[in-house]
Amino acid sequence: MVENFKTTAVLLKRQLKISIYLPKDYNLNENKYPLIYVLDGQKMFHSLDDNEKLFDLPSILDEMNAKCICVGIHSPKNNEWRISEVCPYYKKDDSDIDPKLSYNLANYIMNDVHSIITDRYRISDNISILGFNESALLALYMTYHFNSINSCGVFSPTLSICENVIDDINNHYDENKNIYLYHGGIDDQNTNHFYNLYTFLEKMKPNKLKLIYEENEDNTFTYWQKHICDFMNFIL
Repeated sequence: MVENFKTTAVLLKRQLKISIYLPKDYNLNENKYPLIYVLDGQKMFHSLDDNEKLFDLPSILDEMNAKCICVGIHSPKNNEWRISEVCPYYKKDDSDIDPKLSYNLANYIMNDVHSIITDRYRISDNISILGFNESALLALYMTYHFNSINSCGVFSPTLSICENVIDDINNHYDENKNIYLYHGGIDDQNTNHFYNLYTFLEKMKPNKLKLIYEENEDNTFTYWQKHICDFMNFIL
């Protein structure tokens, strides 16, 4: 079951579309459920933006009978605006990208949106965040900057356009976090950066760390769908 609503995010200068997946038995009990924030929600929840249908997350969760609530945060359609909102580590060499918006989005999610979600739905203290490509970087950032987030899924982070990622994690490191990393080896532009991130995290010994590296896979929705159930099992 998917519910949708919109909220006005003044700091982002736009309306924010939000989709909420509820498990099939949500209305049959009084249980509290783990919460997963999903960035780029327009790609995975096509109840509002039914164009490409790249990734049908609600159907995947129904099939695996997932016991969780997923909140899809929709990004702007303009690519530069989207990258501004989801890439806090962006190299400042492009006047069309303003990474300050990503800090605004992170705070808006964890303050305003989270307040709405906790008022409306029964959630447990198991809170995770999931991102892909550029939004994987915001997921990583939020995991280490907000104590309430326990785990994150970092799928194909576009690290080649970033700076100071490892330094920032090191400065805010928390060994109690659980990190799931995926990268497809066909895209070799980010492979070395991804390897450096993984080896750093492995050395820091987080509570749980899982690496999925598939040499013959690409960093697209087609391949991400193959591993999303594994990620869900990892955090749930």
